Amino acid sequence: MDYGRRILEDRSKKTCLEIARYIGEDDARFGSLVDAFFNAEGKEQNWLMWVITHTVERNPRLVLSHLEKFVHLLGKEQSGAVNRGIVRILRDVSIMPEELTGEVYAKCFDLMCDPGQAIAVRAFSMKVLARIARLHPELKAELIPILQDIYTYSEKALFVSARDALCDLDENT
Repeated sequence: MDYGRRILEDRSKKTCLEIARYIGEDDARFGSLVDAFFNAEGKEQNWLMWVITHTVERNPRLVLSHLEKFVHLLGKEQSGAVNRGIVRILRDVSIMPEELTGEVYAKCFDLMCDPGQAIAVRAFSMKVLARIARLHPELKAELIPILQDIYTYSEKALFVSARDALCDLDENT
């Protein structure tokens, strides 16, 4: 199936979910979707990320063998849709490979602190950072003051995410 062409022909949630259902638990189909994503550009890549996030939501284990490629792609130079999708995936990954933890932490920290990023990217980054800091308590000293500033001075959506992240960190102190 040409995922890029299919989603571009009909950019609806119905089509997105149909593709996600078609992929199901099939590693090869998901691999083809990931390949299509990494070979796409612009809007096509954004729409494919949408399909990837819905597919991973249904079956999170599919992304584990591709996680490193997504982490390397994450950053300020990516489109908001791509960053949002990758951080959303990272937020929902229950087991972060230790070798990716440092890179994920650094990139999510930069995204969280960048006021030019979309609110969803910053909010999802807080969740990822809190989870990593729970596993590596030495990071709390750096993260908590930033979250407190966001909690105090940011818009409502970020206020709630910062509050939740601070509560998560406080519970595990």
